[in-house]
Amino acid sequence: MSSSSLDNDTGLSSPQFSEKKRRTIGKGDETILIVDDDPLIRSLLEQSLTQAGFEIIVAKDGDHALHLMKSVRVAAIVCDQKMPGMAGLEVLKTVAEIEPDVVRVLMTASPDSGVAIRAVNEGKVYQFIEKPWDEALLIQTMKGAVRQYKLVHENKTLQTLLLEKHNALTQSLKNLHQEIKMASIIHETLLVGSVPKGINGMSIEAVTVPSKGIDGDFFDFFNQGGRVFDIAVGDVMGKGITASVVGTAVKTQLLRFANPVSALYGDSEKAPMRLTPQEIVFKLSHEIADKLMRLEYFVCLIYGRFDLDRQIFSFVDCGTPGPIHFSHALQRAKYAECKNYPIGIVSPKKYAYNELSFAPNDLFVFCSDGVTEARSPEGEVFGSSRLLEIVENSARLEPKDLIELIQDTVLSFAQKDHYDDDLSLIVVRIDEGIEEGKIAKEISFSSRLEELGRLRCCLRERLREWNYSDEEFALKLELVANEVFCNIVEHGYSFKENGKIFVDIRKEKGGVCMEFFDKGDSLEPSRLIHAELSPEKSQGFGLYIIKTVCDLVEYQCKNSKQKWNRLKVLKTYPSGG
Repeated sequence: MSSSSLDNDTGLSSPQFSEKKRRTIGKGDETILIVDDDPLIRSLLEQSLTQAGFEIIVAKDGDHALHLMKSVRVAAIVCDQKMPGMAGLEVLKTVAEIEPDVVRVLMTASPDSGVAIRAVNEGKVYQFIEKPWDEALLIQTMKGAVRQYKLVHENKTLQTLLLEKHNALTQSLKNLHQEIKMASIIHETLLVGSVPKGINGMSIEAVTVPSKGIDGDFFDFFNQGGRVFDIAVGDVMGKGITASVVGTAVKTQLLRFANPVSALYGDSEKAPMRLTPQEIVFKLSHEIADKLMRLEYFVCLIYGRFDLDRQIFSFVDCGTPGPIHFSHALQRAKYAECKNYPIGIVSPKKYAYNELSFAPNDLFVFCSDGVTEARSPEGEVFGSSRLLEIVENSARLEPKDLIELIQDTVLSFAQKDHYDDDLSLIVVRIDEGIEEGKIAKEISFSSRLEELGRLRCCLRERLREWNYSDEEFALKLELVANEVFCNIVEHGYSFKENGKIFVDIRKEKGGVCMEFFDKGDSLEPSRLIHAELSPEKSQGFGLYIIKTVCDLVEYQCKNSKQKWNRLKVLKTYPSGG
């Protein structure tokens, strides 16, 4: 490197100094500023250090040096102690304040312990050089000074870079948290369905807890019209935002097929055109299975339908643990089986389904594998049997309390305060008032024989709606309706005219089903079961007609929990309807 020629005004080779010249002349890492009032000393120092490879800038006194440092970046400064005006120690002290990274070296012809102590404490001096100096020691000292500057400067550069990276990472993390928060809101809005309230005959509670703030678990409920509604519970393989995106896409496709046609087009006057759970799952699979396989994802899904009038739950299960059905009558809980592969594993041509009958105080529990696959610290799996035991022993609890009990038990088993896997739980209880809710929509009659004409008219009107034109079939149904109604008026209400009789007339199993509800005296079921035509008996002819004409006769007596007697009859249409 070359040194700049001595200049009494600036210490630089050009009288016009600028920032550009600061960048070109004072490169910093190898530049040394020499400060001495003796031109000969300055020249000797400049010559020695230039030959050693340093870039040199010179100043004739302290003021001149400080002026140069405003525009020139240097690595080290070597300054004489005794100079007119500002002493060397004062110069170095000021440099330490304005440019603390510059390495400071003090030259003196008369070493003084007091000066040395002040130089270390105030001027933060790196080294002393005594006049006359040893050439090798001078070079060694200044190389060490430049090396020290480079090390400090590089460390600061790395610290600055690290701080910038840290700030960028902090901002990215903040942005990610914001995105996850927004994604969690979207997840709750799009994937987690609203729990239906006020369903006469049912109580429902549900919860979903993502293991990472957002997941692919979803559930929803679909009103199919009347007293029929569907439930869907899904679990996408994986966790996080990707699983949530897949879950949203699956649920979007599910909505296309789960909603009844009349609901989609807003025609409330027409009866809804419902697809069966089998048809819904098949259409969903046909739409997305191949796409999921290409993405290497799959979805476990249970899709079920509660028919409160028929008291039937029909469902299709694709890879879930299955619904738990607690029978109040049997006081037993068990998994309902209906095994199909998860959607996205294969593309089957049809799906297996199952049907379960339910009664008041029965319970249905739907859960994701986040419950059954939870693990203890020893690696033991929570398993299905523990969940069944909880449901059996605590079925008396309200759905919300049962869900909380299951959650607490799982966390206690895992000995954690959070879930390792996504968890979804839905509890559906069949209320004692299911029949009350059922008859509320049926045709109401008073317990008077004069109402028989209106009952027959209602029956004929339904048959015309369904195009049942067989007159013999219609007459047999009228005969059955007449006998049932008369039995209720005569034996149930003892001809008291203030009683209520509700009648439900509907198509079922290729024929016509009629259900009669009353609060009169109950009929002994054995009389209906063993009804026969006998000349020795003066009563029972009507019951015999009912039993003989109909293909199915069911009777349930009222009790402390069920306030209505219920008689169901079914007559199959000759041609299948």
